Amino acid sequence: MVVGLTVVGGSALASRVSHPREVAAFQGYVSTYVGGWANSDDLGGPERDTAWVKAHPQAVLAAGDQSCAWLAQQPAAPTVDPSGRFAFETVLDRYLASPSRTRLGLSSSGEGTVVAGAWAYLCRDDREARTAPRSLEED
Repeated sequence: MVVGLTVVGGSALASRVSHPREVAAFQGYVSTYVGGWANSDDLGGPERDTAWVKAHPQAVLAAGDQSCAWLAQQPAAPTVDPSGRFAFETVLDRYLASPSRTRLGLSSSGEGTVVAGAWAYLCRDDREARTAPRSLEED
């Protein structure tokens, strides 16, 4: 029994070492891409998102951490999911629609950028375990 616990612990440790939490990379990603959208109905939106993120780095990090905590509670994904239930975009949309998540006051695109960045840089292991492609062949 102790051996089983050691293996699980060793596996978790190896996973964290291979994909460590990268706060600076997360913040750089969000700062770079949060304003990378366009909508003729909101011409100043990208600039507002960018300014807000630069002025509130701790709130952005807290929102990223919250999205990672939510993701960690989701069911494990199969290796391949033809149904799309575990597709990255589907899981992302499910989180963004969650009534319990903290909204930052960004555009919907900006909010999605924060979550995508968090899942890539703050909790990559959970993203890999809880999302799956529809097939093994990439487009």
